[in-house]
Amino acid sequence: MEVSSSRAVNGGVYCLLALLRWLPVCFIQILLVWSYYVYLFVICFGGYASPVGVQVALAVLYNIFFFFVQWSYLKCILTEHQNVPESFELTADESQAINDESKEERQRVTDDLAAKLPVHCRDRDKMIRWCPYCNIVKPDRCHHCSLCNKCIMKMDHHCPWVNNCVGYSNYKYFLVFLFHACLFTIYLTFSVLPYFIIAWNDRKAPVADKIQIIFLFIISAAFGVSICALLVYHIVLVINNRSTLEASRPTIFDYGIDPNGFFIGYKNNFIEVFGDNKWLWCLPVWTSVGNGFSYPLRISTEYGIESGAGTGERRHLVCPETHRYCFESGDEEINEASKDPATNRNMELTS
Repeated sequence: MEVSSSRAVNGGVYCLLALLRWLPVCFIQILLVWSYYVYLFVICFGGYASPVGVQVALAVLYNIFFFFVQWSYLKCILTEHQNVPESFELTADESQAINDESKEERQRVTDDLAAKLPVHCRDRDKMIRWCPYCNIVKPDRCHHCSLCNKCIMKMDHHCPWVNNCVGYSNYKYFLVFLFHACLFTIYLTFSVLPYFIIAWNDRKAPVADKIQIIFLFIISAAFGVSICALLVYHIVLVINNRSTLEASRPTIFDYGIDPNGFFIGYKNNFIEVFGDNKWLWCLPVWTSVGNGFSYPLRISTEYGIESGAGTGERRHLVCPETHRYCFESGDEEINEASKDPATNRNMELTS
């Protein structure tokens, strides 16, 4: 009886926390709907904007910005992160050996796994990274999120404003959302400014309308500054091919610490996230390059390596002849996945 009641309490707490995590999303949606009402029904068609041509132009532009913000925002929220391939799952024997107290045994097993999997990142003990919760070998740039309760490939951060992790599956959507939100708030700030001045000086205007227009201007300006700053920060990350986590702590590779290990040129870094179709860069549609679990490494003269080559036999994540995404693995499933255009859009890297 006590066990069942304890489970019921834990289940209730879990449901409560899950609901609370939606509060930031609800807050953003309430702000957007409120701004829609104030801009269209108070400013455009409430007697402030004139003549009719101006009213229609302002309303049309607002709806265009509003549509793209909502579209990209919902893509960030609703996109599910793809699972780590089964080939990275640990068998019972491998899991037991990794948990073994003998360092030699752990080293032996991790060396065997590193030989058949496309993993170059290491932990502080210079062993391959693994997740005890998901019981998998972590692919490069993969991290476990305790809130999502799963390993997220190319994890950037967990964002409470979208109640989701930002990673390989939705990083482009997140950046596109920031871009459109930046345009949206800038447009709101400057288009509301004249009516903010009118509302501030007009003593005869309804108090409710004045307060709403004033608050819309202040909130738009405040959000605009913060969102634009965040967008600039992530653009810097993209062109340097780093995630937020990698920017906060340099990645450890099998050849040592290298904060620029995934740098493959500014243009290629950008294309890796946005793809090579310029017409789709600003749309929340999938155009990213790669498969999520393997990434090309830069050619580093600093550490004396070539395309990820280190001590012993190594696999190439960038083919030295064609400069395309590729690697060789002892696992056929991974080899096929790397060649599958549905999961790995190979792109030719330009030097």
